[in-house]
Amino acid sequence: MVLSAGSALAGIYFCPHLPEDGCPCRKPATGLLTRAAVELGFEPRASIVIGDKPTDIEFGRRAGATTMLLSPAGAPGPAGAPAAGRTLADFVVPDLEDAARRIHDLHGSG
Repeated sequence: MVLSAGSALAGIYFCPHLPEDGCPCRKPATGLLTRAAVELGFEPRASIVIGDKPTDIEFGRRAGATTMLLSPAGAPGPAGAPAAGRTLADFVVPDLEDAARRIHDLHGSG
């Protein structure tokens, strides 16, 4: 599927379980990422996890992925700078547009 912004969406993965179910697909467990990696043919360590919650960042770190914390209210240091403090995210960005710019800066357009 090609989105209007020019990005391709290869799949949507979600966990239907409650936190107390203790399933291996609920973040911060990496079950869904492992499944997606097998089905879509990518290396989880080469992924970028973008999220707005500590569990999103923990999920990404467990997978060995680069992590970006969405923090519209501001973050330590300038937008896009390496994270500091308790977030443990690799980068803190104010929104998805800035995250996309950061990804482009990290990996280029090709």
